[in-house]
Amino acid sequence: MKKRIVCVLLTLIMLVSLVPATALTASAASLKTSEAAITIMKKLAKFSATCYQVPGTNEFLIGYGTVCSEKHSTTYKDGKVENSEDAGTHKVTQAQADQALRKVILSLDEQVNSFASSNNLTLSQCQHDALVVFSFDVGTSWMTGSGVVKTAIVSNAGTNDLLKAMSDWASDDDDICRRKIEVNMYKNGIYSDVVPSSFGTVTYNADGGVLTETDGSANKSSDTVLFDTTKTSAHIPAPVRSGYKFMGWYSAQYDGKLVPALTGSYNGSTLWAGWQPTSITVENVNNKLDIAHHINETLKVSQLATKNVYSTPTKKDADNKDVEPVRTIDAEKETTLTAVRDFIDDSGNRWCKLSGGNEWVLLGASSSNDSGYTGGKLNVTVTVTNTYVNRRANDSAASAKNGS
Repeated sequence: MKKRIVCVLLTLIMLVSLVPATALTASAASLKTSEAAITIMKKLAKFSATCYQVPGTNEFLIGYGTVCSEKHSTTYKDGKVENSEDAGTHKVTQAQADQALRKVILSLDEQVNSFASSNNLTLSQCQHDALVVFSFDVGTSWMTGSGVVKTAIVSNAGTNDLLKAMSDWASDDDDICRRKIEVNMYKNGIYSDVVPSSFGTVTYNADGGVLTETDGSANKSSDTVLFDTTKTSAHIPAPVRSGYKFMGWYSAQYDGKLVPALTGSYNGSTLWAGWQPTSITVENVNNKLDIAHHINETLKVSQLATKNVYSTPTKKDADNKDVEPVRTIDAEKETTLTAVRDFIDDSGNRWCKLSGGNEWVLLGASSSNDSGYTGGKLNVTVTVTNTYVNRRANDSAASAKNGS
């Protein structure tokens, strides 16, 4: 009997040993940063044997980007920190830098584990590693409050939403590359300092308006965000502009086409907000075409809600009676139409003016996730998935890199 028990135990031990380490999900309270992640952190940090001053701050880093333990003197002029002569005066070996980095990582491990436990999360090894790498660069303030990164992690958001959230913590091109690498590690378990080609960028230009924050405040005129080029996704929230109605995002500032959803074809592009002056109404739109929104869009007849063509963008008159169409499109002769203006009515329907006269067509409805559709009645105010100004604070970055 004892021999059988021993045999069973030995068999179980052998089976467990055959399971790949990456397939095991450790407790959220006990995970430690893997050597693979530490290697990536070192590559991204780019070892410096001498201390250097973070521009515009009294912070000095050394080695793999940890805070230099030596004292430094800084001076202020007009309320701003000047460049210090202490930069480059202190040295460190790679072994010392490695030791300092691992000390910081131990602190970050504790904080990430605590974050996971307090939010009832069970992180995989690659997810834990990615959050440590991210926190080392931006600090740990993202773990508190109701910021977009915390919300994305806790809600198990998709790759695209996580990219949008983490791109808010990117102030330059190097930061954007880091965010792509971190999300690739978190979502795909890939440990590489090579920027994944499947993650792209798109710039939203409010074109006279401002982009809105999650608290409803307006701040920026444009913003560049990350997105997964392999997926189709909704746009960032609608901008606002006094005296105008937001119509959607377009491929060009003038004579562009409506872009109802974000796809890989817009990687590296700038999308422009379309605006319709509130002074333009159904009754006067034909007399105000000079200020109506200009487009250059090829429409398919299949996109239309009806094949009827109207002289104004409405099917009802002031007395709510049906308006007679000026003609009906022959789908066999006219398979495509060229639109030069568009108009959003009070019900959110999109109308397009055809080239060559006062002829308007009503486009059919579609969801904003339909990448092949350039029609109408789109819900242009989508769920807030990204904020725009929550840039990292120097004290947060410092607290991460010195382990405090």
